[in-house]
Amino acid sequence: MSPAKTSGTRDRILAIAREQFARKGFTGTSIADIAGALGTTTAALYYHFSSKADILVALLEEPMAAYARIIESLDSGSPSAEDLLGAFIDLAVDSREMATIVDRDPTVLAMIDERLPRTSREMTDQVIAALAGPGTGRAGVLRAHAAFAAIKEATLAAVTTPAPNGPADPDSPGDPSGPPDAYSPGNPGSTADPGSTANPRSTATPDSTADPGSTGGILDPADRAEILAAALRALRPQPSQ
Repeated sequence: MSPAKTSGTRDRILAIAREQFARKGFTGTSIADIAGALGTTTAALYYHFSSKADILVALLEEPMAAYARIIESLDSGSPSAEDLLGAFIDLAVDSREMATIVDRDPTVLAMIDERLPRTSREMTDQVIAALAGPGTGRAGVLRAHAAFAAIKEATLAAVTTPAPNGPADPDSPGDPSGPPDAYSPGNPGSTADPGSTANPRSTATPDSTADPGSTGGILDPADRAEILAAALRALRPQPSQ
């Protein structure tokens, strides 16, 4: 079998496995299911992957690399809130199908935790601490959770909701004519609040089948800017505080 054909078959296996895992779960999908959808035998599939777990590892390769880069940025210093939230927005878009698989099957999350320098819960704690900043107390931690949750849900909505046909919102952060009151990047810290109760779940949890009128998993730059600005505003202390 030529390298090009081998690569093409491997890509087809991964695409079919991604769809099967998203629809039936990793545990609920067998090698025979994948082989049957591919139109081949299990023996032929084993030529490319030695196990179902190996297929999952290949599918997780890019999201895991993105997580590793985020961890590296957290470990190497204090990334700005804008950079940190932006990285998770991009990750939510790029791994939206894999997020469905992770959220529906604890086995997959356990496999991810085994391959990362720290568990997903530990990483979330570190992200929340960085977003909250030092000395902000419980209020800062709650704001950090709100900002983190906002980017997940808003990014999911942006890539699955049809864009309106009307004119763009003049207050959008992507429009320089809008008001200059969008929250600027905050001052993230590096120490978690002792009372933090981080959510260990993964990034966005989209349905495996996009809405027919959706953006097809592509995030418009203006939508990204709007989501990021909203999350940054969530980090801003209220005047009474």
